[in-house]
Parts: sequence; structure tokens; C-alpha cells
Amino acid sequence: MINLSNITNKISVDKEALSTLPRNNEKNINAYLKKVSTYKTTYQKLENEIIEEMKQRISKINEIEKSEELLNLEDEIKNTEGVIYLLNDIDTSYEKMDLDRILYNLNFYYKKNLEIVNDTILYCIKKFEEVGIKLTLKDFTYSKYVNEYINVFLQELENENINSKRIKSKFEEIYWKCPDIIVHIKLNIIYLYLKNEKYIEIFLYFYGKGERMKIIKNGWDFFQDQILGMHWLKDLIGKLLVKAGLGEGRFPGEFLHFFLYDIIKIFVLLAVLIFVISYIQSYFPPERSRKIMGRFHGIWANLIGALLGTVTPFCSCSSIPIFMGFTSAGLPLGVTFSFLISSPMVDLGSLVLLMSVFGGKIAFAYVIVGLVIAVAGGTIIERMHMEDQVADFIRQASNVEVDSPSLTIADRMDYAKNQVVATVKKVAPYIVVGVIIGAAIHNLIPEHIVRSILGKQTWYAVPLATAVGVPMYADIFGTIPIAESLLAKGAGLGTILSFMMAVTTLSLPSMVMLSKAIKKKLLGTFIGIVCIGIIIVGYGFNMII
Repeated sequence: MINLSNITNKISVDKEALSTLPRNNEKNINAYLKKVSTYKTTYQKLENEIIEEMKQRISKINEIEKSEELLNLEDEIKNTEGVIYLLNDIDTSYEKMDLDRILYNLNFYYKKNLEIVNDTILYCIKKFEEVGIKLTLKDFTYSKYVNEYINVFLQELENENINSKRIKSKFEEIYWKCPDIIVHIKLNIIYLYLKNEKYIEIFLYFYGKGERMKIIKNGWDFFQDQILGMHWLKDLIGKLLVKAGLGEGRFPGEFLHFFLYDIIKIFVLLAVLIFVISYIQSYFPPERSRKIMGRFHGIWANLIGALLGTVTPFCSCSSIPIFMGFTSAGLPLGVTFSFLISSPMVDLGSLVLLMSVFGGKIAFAYVIVGLVIAVAGGTIIERMHMEDQVADFIRQASNVEVDSPSLTIADRMDYAKNQVVATVKKVAPYIVVGVIIGAAIHNLIPEHIVRSILGKQTWYAVPLATAVGVPMYADIFGTIPIAESLLAKGAGLGTILSFMMAVTTLSLPSMVMLSKAIKKKLLGTFIGIVCIGIIIVGYGFNMII
């Protein structure tokens, strides 16, 4: 391998040596020229060696097989580069069509280089085609000379030779009759633009909007697939397992691939999300949340309660003490139940993690229907006037105003870090179990069995998934690997969402804890309303998707 650093140093030394040689007479000059000739020979040889090595390196680079994903990305970049000019809201349609440069080139080159002129005319025709206007001979009628020249031009264009001897002869022939032929062509182009200006502007406006959306979508897809979904990690683990002799197609390899990918992805996302959400949560301590909810009434109060639930802890058991505090503080029962439903079912963490697995549309749909269930459930409980069903020790508790301490950024960072450690320790076992179950379903259970029991065409699938999910205790991070595997095996999306909602909202430990705070009638009503809402959502998703 050639060392460029050594060559650079050699050049410096040789230059210094040459500078010291005398050139005061013919003999010394001949000696100097001989030395220069020697150096020239040496460096020509080095040059050839460097060029050869560059060719070899380029050849090796070209031999590297590009992934399909990389090739698709290159195509997207090329396509984006081709339409990026459309996204400039400052330029006029005249400038976006590059007509200013076209007319300049025609004016500048027609006496110097006819080939550039012809290339420019062709470029102009293509620019009109880009906006949906196909120019024909009938469009070039500014003068008979323009029509005559463009006629030959279009004929030669069909032969893919716009710089043929024929077209050059035609130009010379016309030029002696009409020296202003290029001026006529320019005026013809300007006329065509003015004639179609409104159409061009409308076309570019909507086309530009479409390209913006494509660019945004491509960026969003990249964020969703590579940042949230960590597809690069999936590919990396797959390659490492292949090298280890545990490639896909065999049981241990596929099981390990699913397990390692999901475990790493979920824990990374979990840590990041808990930190961010906990930092946000530090601005909404229970006392402040109570004051915020106390400002609203009716369905708006239920909506605020549900929205505040999205920035609170991840599991139902963690939400119940806050629910008890809100109730004892005198907040309407319906509002507190909207919070209680929303808090474990819908949070920012679930939104992001669902996006990483199911995509943005499904994730947002899940969050929206979760908020609908929370608002509707709280509203129904409010209308039933069941305040007497709250445990006496909660209703009789005195409302004590406690000022929330003023936290610095450092305090909030420490709080978020502590929440990460505490939450990860708490949910880690459920995540591991969930991933193992998901990997087992993915590799061991045949697709036809899952489809026959939990397929969207099976009428009992949604109630069954809800009933199975209720006794379980986990959070959304532990259920998603199972949901991912079930979806891949053909389970209905609505069935899967029902299972996830039941697990996160109606887990048996949380219901036992809640039974200490509310009486049986209210507890049964709460479970019934949530179950019905979950089942309706499940059937709805199965019918739509």
C-alpha cells in the first residue's frame, strides 16, 4: 500500500535538494537537468502506481453489495434532488421552470456554440413536459423561421441526434434569411410561458405540496423504522447470528433473533422514554394536577383528566394512589375515573413504543380510542352519581393544601434518572417474560392455530383476549412483544389491542388494590364499563383493518 505521507516528505526533500544544485554554467545546468529528469521518471512511476491503486480501491468499493434499503434510499435522494427546486416558495413559476437561465443561454451561446443552443432548446421542452405540457410543432409559430427550424429539430430529436449536420445546415440556411432566429425562439418560449402561466402555477403549487409530503413521509418513515423501530439493530443481530452459525431458518437462531432484538430495543426505548416522561411529569405533581382539573367542568374536565393521565406512571397500581388523592381532594368522581382509565392505558411511552412496532397510524389510533374510553367511562360514572360508593376513609379525608417544592433543572434531571432506575427494576421481569412468550409464539406456535382462535373473523376472539388479559399483571412494555408475535401469526389487530388494554387497565393486582378504595358496586361498574369499551374497540378495529 502506497504511503502518501512518505511521498509528500520525499517531494519536500527532493525539492530542497534541487534548490541547492548550482546552475551558474553549462556543465552545472546539464547536471541539474539530468537530476530533474531522474526525479521526473521516479515521480511518473509513482503517479502510475497511485493511479493503479486508486483503480483497485474503486473496484473494491464498487464490488461491495449494496443493501436493498440503501439502494431505495439512494433513489429517494435522487428523486428529491430532482424536485427540490419546487419547494422554494420565494421563486416564481418562471424561475422554477428555469426559464431565466434558458433564455440567457440561448442569447449567450447562439453565436458561439450551436450545440449548447440545441441542448438548451431540448431542456426547455423537457421543463414544459415536467409541468404536464407537451410541446409540438404547432406551439412554435412565432415566425415561419421558428417553425421551420423547430420542425427539423423535432425530427432529429426522434433520431436522438439534435446536433446532426442536417440541423446545423438548416440553422445556417435560416440564419442568412433571419439573423434574429434565436430572438424569435426566445420570444416564442416567453409566449408559451405566458399563455400557460396560470396552469403552470397551479401545477407547481400542488406538485410542490405533494413533494413536501413525500419528503416529510420519507423522513417520518426513517424515524419510525430506524430510530424507533431500530431496524438497523434487527439487521445487525441477524448478521451476527449468521456468523455464529445460528442463522434464520433454524429454531435457536430465530428465537434468539427475536429475543435479543426485542429485549434490547424495548429496554433502550424504555429508559429514554421514562426519562423524558418523568422529566415532563415533574411539572405535574398531584397537587398541581388537581388544581388544573379543578378549573374545568363537564366533559372538558373528563378530557383534561384523561390527558393528564398520559404523563403519569406506567402501570395501574401506580395510578391508584394518585386517584385516591384526587378523590379525597374533592374532584368529581367521573374526572378521577377518566384519569384512572387513561393513566395505565394511554401514555406517551405507549405511543412511542407502539409506533416502533405497529406504525404511526395504529399507535395514534390506539391512543385516541384509549382517550375516548377514558372520557366516556368517566362521564358515565359521573352521571350515575355513585359518590357514596367511595370508601369512607377517602371521602372523610381532609383536604390539605401542600405547596409543591420549586424544582431546579438539576432536581428534575435527578428525579427523571431515579424514575428510570426504579421503573426499569420494577418492569424488567415482565418485559423479559413478555419477550420470551413473544419469541415462543413467534417460533413454536403454528400460524393456523393462532389465526383460528384469535383471527379477526373469529367472533369470540375479542372477548377471549379481554378475559385473558384481565387477570394478568404487566405494563404495555411487557405486552407489546406478545402482541407483535400474535399479529405476525395472523391474530386480528382489534383482538390484540383488546388484550393490551385489558392487561394494562384491569390487571388483577390493581383491581384488588382499587377494591380497598371503592365499594363493590362502583368497582363492578368500572370493570364493566371498561370491558365493554375495550370489546367495542376490539370489534371496531377488526372490522376496519
